[in-house]
Amino acid sequence: MNARSIIFLLLTAGTFFFVQNYFDSQKESQASQLLQERSDIAKKAFNKEKPLNKSDFQEISLYEKASEDSFFTKGIQIENSYLLLSNKDYPEALYVKVNNKFQKVILGANTKANTPALYGKTTPSITLSQYSNPDMFYLLSEDGMSYGKVIEKRVFTNQEEAKNAIAFIKQQGKMLPVAVYDCKGNTLRPLKDYFSIRDFVAVGKTPQFVAQESKEEYYVLENDYQQLVFSTKGGALKEINLPLKNEKNPKSMLNPVSYDGALEKDHPENALFPQNAYYTVINGKKEKVEKGTLGGYYPLIRRSLLDKSGKVKQKVSSKYYAYTILSDDEDIENLEYTVTRFDENVIEFEATQPFRKITKTFSLTKEKAPYCFDVSINIDGPTNGLYLSSGVLEVELQSGSSAPILKCKSTEMGKTSVQTLSLPQKTVTTSINTDWICNSNGFMGMILDPITKTKEGYLASSVEGKLAPSRLSLIGENHSSDKYPGYLFALPLKEGKLDLRAFSGPFQKSLLNRLDQIFADASENYNPDYAAAKTSKGWFTFISEPFGNFLFFLMQFFYKMTSSWGISIILLTIALRVMLYPLNSWSIRANQKMQAVAPKIKAMQEKYKKDPKRLQSEMMKIYREQGGSPFAGCLPGLIQLPFLLGMFELLKNTVELRGASFIPGWINNLAAPDVLFSWTYHIPLIGNEFHLLPIITGLLMFISQKMTMKAPSTGKGTEAESAQKMMAFMPIFMTVIFYNMPSGLNIYFISSTLLGMIQQKVMQKKLAKK
Repeated sequence: MNARSIIFLLLTAGTFFFVQNYFDSQKESQASQLLQERSDIAKKAFNKEKPLNKSDFQEISLYEKASEDSFFTKGIQIENSYLLLSNKDYPEALYVKVNNKFQKVILGANTKANTPALYGKTTPSITLSQYSNPDMFYLLSEDGMSYGKVIEKRVFTNQEEAKNAIAFIKQQGKMLPVAVYDCKGNTLRPLKDYFSIRDFVAVGKTPQFVAQESKEEYYVLENDYQQLVFSTKGGALKEINLPLKNEKNPKSMLNPVSYDGALEKDHPENALFPQNAYYTVINGKKEKVEKGTLGGYYPLIRRSLLDKSGKVKQKVSSKYYAYTILSDDEDIENLEYTVTRFDENVIEFEATQPFRKITKTFSLTKEKAPYCFDVSINIDGPTNGLYLSSGVLEVELQSGSSAPILKCKSTEMGKTSVQTLSLPQKTVTTSINTDWICNSNGFMGMILDPITKTKEGYLASSVEGKLAPSRLSLIGENHSSDKYPGYLFALPLKEGKLDLRAFSGPFQKSLLNRLDQIFADASENYNPDYAAAKTSKGWFTFISEPFGNFLFFLMQFFYKMTSSWGISIILLTIALRVMLYPLNSWSIRANQKMQAVAPKIKAMQEKYKKDPKRLQSEMMKIYREQGGSPFAGCLPGLIQLPFLLGMFELLKNTVELRGASFIPGWINNLAAPDVLFSWTYHIPLIGNEFHLLPIITGLLMFISQKMTMKAPSTGKGTEAESAQKMMAFMPIFMTVIFYNMPSGLNIYFISSTLLGMIQQKVMQKKLAKK
């Protein structure tokens, strides 16, 4: 490189350095000038204020020990409690000096530095003012009390920009705490949003001048697949109602069940959809509808329960709405939103806090994607500890019990997997890379699928049934609210815009496969894999699931032929019996051979009962000569076990069978037990309904056993006779087990047992001739 090149590079670098420093200095100068202008504005405002009157408040010093050389920070005494804010960790106890004597005060709730704390001699108590977003207030920092002024989102004292402090408002001669100012984030956060304070707010001491809570309003978007009921509290979904299949809603994939009819008849006040008066768009105009429709919908998420007069007797908090924003330590779920846009397919909410602006947009998607809608969340401000929640799903019973399932799809090192989570006993969080989360009740559920990248992880939490009651608690004493806890599943939020695809509907396999095809992107090698959300949980799922998928394929084929799911189950049972005919024949032959050698085995047992080794040798010799084996009849049963588990999986979890009738008036729902009649008193193991199909199942099993086991009794308690006595209890055992099983599963067992008895009879005749 020559001298000219070097000089040119040096001049270029010098010019760049000069320009960069010039603009940096200009920015610093502008920032300093802006800060000075704000400070001047604040000083002018402070000049109008009178000096602080110390009689308005009781400022007090707090000490770590009972000595004045252990000063901790300044605080304010409010009645018998002490409110303070420190950048140091709070000890469990501090000391205050009263009448020249030190008194010990105890921390009300554990909290961290730079968050407010309450101390008291006993349990602290405090009265808060409703936060009304003032621009002038009093500030309590570690230096003591001073005036505070908001200038363009920053807070100033009469000397400089404020430090971390608690803000107070003086109303009717009282100094009441209202918010906390964070100088780093330039944020004012309501004091009531802190968990360390919330539990100690004095009940019944809220001043009369506090503004009344604004009335919650509801807005509805609806299509052929969903009725979405939005609330201005939290800007979230208070209700997600799925239309039931009928003449008005032929596109629906959900059949009505007995609970729907029972609520309409006995509790009509809880069968209105929506539950409250609401706004909707009719012919392009916003109109108010005073009352919802009676029946015709399934409530996917839990709703408040009303008494006969229509008043709320068990309220579901906005914390448990769907797509509400939750926080680790903020009461943000009760934030009031304003509707800024509302038409037939779109609704937009907006909420503004001193430190944050939130915009939520919900849009109904095109009809090609049933049960889906789009969600957009835009947050301008801090998002630490914020989550977007699924809400708490309504209870669905499978074999007499609820079946909540939480799932998430994640990608690790380029590989995707769908995991079924253990149901949480308390709130848990994780930091895994989450593609989507799913909250389901077995037959139906919700999928929250972020289209734009968000933070890693999720939050899962259990919810007591009394806080979010199920509609089933209205239908019988055995369905109390405490019996059915719910579960929240939530995604972490980030600052800026987050777009999500939302699914809320039945977990019908063909529907989920269709959605996978609609949203898949071959160019990006992307497949949402919503079909993976429809899998069950259990010890033998890895065996039952593939066989269940095969059997469902056959059952769908028979349904297309017959248009009856009940007949399809019977035809599927016949097909399964035909496929397994050789194995069943082998089992029958093995059983016949064992019955043929039974007398010889008994004789040997009598002859060599004192010589076990010789007895074993002679028994094996008889088995070799006669062709019998005590294990021969077990092998076919083991081979058939995967089909049995697959059939159980299929008939227990298939949403198509939910509400599918076979014999009207008796078998009205193939996914639930048959009901011949019912009563009011609850009987353990039986409940308050009489199910006939499991009784028939037990009787046929008893008859089948009689046909199979014909070994004569010797009265000497041989092993074969002991086994027969044990097997005699099987029909009773199976009747109890199957009493609350779906009627579809009982129909399968009845059909299978009848076909097995026919095969047994035919085989016995053939073997008798030989």
